[in-house]
Amino acid sequence: ILESHSTVGIAWGTTCYEFMLSFTNRNKLRDINVVPLIGGTSRIASEYQLNEMVRMFSEKLSGTPSFIYAPAIAESVGDKELYMQSTTMKSIVEKWNNMDTAIVSAGAPPEFYDARMIFDLTQKTLYETKSDKVIGDICARRYNLMGEFLENDYNARVMGIGEADLTKIQNVICIAAGKHKILSIIGALRTNVINYFVSDENTARSILDLLNN
Repeated sequence: ILESHSTVGIAWGTTCYEFMLSFTNRNKLRDINVVPLIGGTSRIASEYQLNEMVRMFSEKLSGTPSFIYAPAIAESVGDKELYMQSTTMKSIVEKWNNMDTAIVSAGAPPEFYDARMIFDLTQKTLYETKSDKVIGDICARRYNLMGEFLENDYNARVMGIGEADLTKIQNVICIAAGKHKILSIIGALRTNVINYFVSDENTARSILDLLNN
């Protein structure tokens, strides 16, 4: 999927980080622009230091990195608008508008990170999950089980690529696995922004079993 002389966007998180870490440039790709799809964070873990991931991946691709010097979530919508008016962010947005490939993951629901809960999933769960409930995120942009990106204050403050730009990208590769992400994956696949989905057999089988019962 990846080609030389193209632009590739990458998201944060453990899954994306492990992908970048294990990636080997067997096809001798080169001259690839690598762009972050979301701003930075105060978390010190490597998987959330996206600018570092961008640099690492661009070196493997003999490419050129771009960086975002802004937080992933602005303090207010007003603060976000100020960031977006900067020359640096305008350059990033232009790259988002002309991107060939994006590598993302489907984030687990917020309550998983709070309580490390594991869902007891049944088909009843699917029917009872409310439309305003956050079931996962792509590039920090939260969506519900139906794959609809929510119109709320949180999403309005996200300093990252938006739904419209994600939809325009020819190749959006989503990598996600694990029981705690089953509902997140179902919602992500319903967003209509993903072209390629990568998972493990157990997760895929669990999703199919849940949807087919």
